[in-house]
Amino acid sequence: TARKEAETARKEAETARKEAETARKEAESQRQLREQELERAKEQEKAREEAQRKKALQDEKLAADKKRVREAQMKKEQEATARLKAVAPAQSSSSSASSSASSSQLSASSSSASTPSTLTASSGGAGTLRRGNAWEEQMKAKAEAEYEASRQIIRGRRAKAGAHVDEQIRKLIIEVKAMAAKNGHPNPDGLKGLCPSIKFGELFAKTQGTMSELAATLQAAKKRGVVQYEGVMLAQGYDDDKLITLLEDSIEDSQARLSVYIAAPVQAAQGPAPCTLCSKTVYLGPDRLVVNNLVFHKACFKCRICNR
Repeated sequence: TARKEAETARKEAETARKEAETARKEAESQRQLREQELERAKEQEKAREEAQRKKALQDEKLAADKKRVREAQMKKEQEATARLKAVAPAQSSSSSASSSASSSQLSASSSSASTPSTLTASSGGAGTLRRGNAWEEQMKAKAEAEYEASRQIIRGRRAKAGAHVDEQIRKLIIEVKAMAAKNGHPNPDGLKGLCPSIKFGELFAKTQGTMSELAATLQAAKKRGVVQYEGVMLAQGYDDDKLITLLEDSIEDSQARLSVYIAAPVQAAQGPAPCTLCSKTVYLGPDRLVVNNLVFHKACFKCRICNR
């Protein structure tokens, strides 16, 4: 009995020791969790401070950029005002010199003495005006050059987009012909000759890894008469049974499209002008519209087909 009691006491002591060890491990894990939470909180605070610092730097940079743009605009306005002030006195002096010369011609008996001074004053004013006109021509040429450069960039993008569409349509032709040769479908009614056909679901499953723009490519090919199917934009799952029929096995390269903005911008007429349609006066304001150097009321400028 004493031995059994000793064994029981030993087991109880072992159990107590295990419980103490478990409690110690739980306390250690809780301490580690608290430390991790503190570290996470410190990192979040540090990230928040870094984001605030970056935002402050961005705000300062934006403010500096705005200030620099404002200063540049003010400088340009001051230069333009100075040029106008330089041209105006020359014009007034030339006009006053010419008027005084003409009066002296009428009062004096000899006109030969007043003629050289008149020519000199008028020639000086004309030279100033020529300089002003040359500056305006330079600014106009610069604006036209910048406009043409931007249009060239847009034309290049348009040409790349057209070439990409041509490439996708040619891939579509190859895929439809290859799949129709294996498991083609009967030709739709009304079509004569060999017209390879394939279901949209089968084509989508075959090309989903190689043609990410299949629906848009089919729409473009349909507009160009390369394929035929029901509907406009096909959707995977809903239109899987729609039959796509190949009508052409080759296409030509897309032609460059001309834009309505191909011409240089037209300078709007200054001041009130008569409307091209109703002949009533169009004043400066939100109701004024200038198209190809023709002035319209916004209410008068409508489509002659839909009247909108």
